[in-house]
Amino acid sequence: MDQMAFSEEDRGRFDDLLASAKPFLLEQERQDDLRPPNFNIFRVLGYEYRETSTHSALLAHLLNPFGSHGQKEVFLRIFLEILEKAASDQNKPLSVSLQTSSDNWACEPEFVLRSPYRGKIDIVLRHREHLIIIENKIHAADQSNQLYRYWEYANATFKGNKLKSFLILYLTPLGVDPSAYSLSPWNKTFDNWPEPRRELINFSYRKHIKSFLERSIQSLESERRAISISELLRQYENLVRSIK
Repeated sequence: MDQMAFSEEDRGRFDDLLASAKPFLLEQERQDDLRPPNFNIFRVLGYEYRETSTHSALLAHLLNPFGSHGQKEVFLRIFLEILEKAASDQNKPLSVSLQTSSDNWACEPEFVLRSPYRGKIDIVLRHREHLIIIENKIHAADQSNQLYRYWEYANATFKGNKLKSFLILYLTPLGVDPSAYSLSPWNKTFDNWPEPRRELINFSYRKHIKSFLERSIQSLESERRAISISELLRQYENLVRSIK
């Protein structure tokens, strides 16, 4: 087969193209030196798929205004804004005020439910007027009556404490619906969770958590603060992009 012949003019254009691309290639090399693209502390430590000790623990800490991150309610505000948009997209009402203060919120991971509800909620966000439950599912399967039990607990807390609202976020890689196995009551004498389950919002890592991390990083970097946290969130965001 004859080799394709290039004219002097073609060679000149190719050389010009390489010359124009060189600054971009050098900048990419510099960025790779600053942030090695294949290094991720979560993968190095083998924590990338640990729902409880990695994902729930980190998210709960960021949402805690009193966390050691020292950013007060910055991350919580961003999260609530994203939650507001998700609720709107799914035609769900949302009465949680975005004009929040760190004094009014608390966040607790691995919240243990006592009888008769049973179970351990991954993340509980509490406000004097609101309750937000986050059930985190990456690879774990739904448990029997799990979300129904959480709804019963939240509904009882809502009535007993005269809250304005409660929400249950079902957090999965792609924002899929929970199973009927999780939504159904464990006792046939109990009432079903009324359709359209207005307190239930599907949340996803690939869309909502990714956006939460991007905006959190942008907030830190725009004000040039908490560099160590910003770098950690960059690595975590990279991990979130790969969750399937």
